[in-house]
Amino acid sequence: MREDLRNQRYKVDKVESKALEGNPLKVTNVRDVSIYLPPSYFEDETTKFPVIYLLHGYGGSITDLIVGTQADFKRNYPLILRILLKKVFSNLTTFEKLDQLIMSKEIPPFILVQPDGSLRIHDMFETKNPDGSYKMKGSFYVNSPFTGNYNDFIFEEVPSYIEQKYRVKPQKESRALIGGSMGGYGALLGGMKYPDQYNIVVALSPLIIPLNLFNVEMMMPIYRKIYGKKKAKAIGQKDIDDIRDSSDLIFSHNAPVIPTMQKNDGKIILTNQEGIANWQTADLTNVILQYPSAFKDLTLILSCDILDEYHFAPEIREFHQVLLNHNIPHEIDIYEDSQAEKISPHTLGIGNQILPSIKRCLNEIK
Repeated sequence: MREDLRNQRYKVDKVESKALEGNPLKVTNVRDVSIYLPPSYFEDETTKFPVIYLLHGYGGSITDLIVGTQADFKRNYPLILRILLKKVFSNLTTFEKLDQLIMSKEIPPFILVQPDGSLRIHDMFETKNPDGSYKMKGSFYVNSPFTGNYNDFIFEEVPSYIEQKYRVKPQKESRALIGGSMGGYGALLGGMKYPDQYNIVVALSPLIIPLNLFNVEMMMPIYRKIYGKKKAKAIGQKDIDDIRDSSDLIFSHNAPVIPTMQKNDGKIILTNQEGIANWQTADLTNVILQYPSAFKDLTLILSCDILDEYHFAPEIREFHQVLLNHNIPHEIDIYEDSQAEKISPHTLGIGNQILPSIKRCLNEIK
């Protein structure tokens, strides 16, 4: 592998989106898309490759992707954390690691595409990432009259752009879709709405029922160890507050739920029935009813750590039952990851599942 080609293989392209042109948030419709090309891409200009689309989670953007370079991880995580969790970080999937696996023939060459699924507006607390960039609100990969047509951009415009510019195999048998957390929600939407586009869909610790965010108390184990329970709980609450704020904006800006919620003995009571109904239209156990061909003729996999701090495991089990009721073949894995559970069963759980998911996809596509 020629080292001087890495800058041509680890790319960020700017894609002008018609779907996001004139969006209600008035943010740019020129969107970043991260592209990983395999080591052999420039060796034979006739070879075409299978493609995996990978959707990031809430708060992520093009500067904070699920899979990036080793340098990206150094920028995104403080040195002290990387030292304390050296073994953890050594297991994360990077472009360099994919290069090694391809060159050793442990996995076949493929193209990895990660589009920016953020709203391109800062979170409500103006939170900064370790590299100085702002944490962004997420789009949930949906079309919304209040934020823009992100579903059309991700599932129609991005694949069209990739197929026109890069040597990818365009058929369903050569495409896979993976998503983590909010990206898992997006991946499931993609499998429902566009089952003819993907041979396999993998949803890692996906959000299923946004309305349940009102009943979640989130606390990351690593923060509890570092800061104590009270501060860890406060950090988790800010995270939940911002996700709920974005959800209200995306799903129910015309009838926001948050300003009308009340508390009774510490339990949140929702009173805005119109807003509740809006949020329920985003519940994947309801969304699936709109698509009779949901997940048709594809491999569907759902996984989640049983101790996921967002409490997504029960939601995934509920969705599993819905899939059974609709006779939709799928695999479900509610696992226990002792390493992740000491740090973040959600974030690290997803991180530890990325490479196995990529390998599984590459076994299914060709």
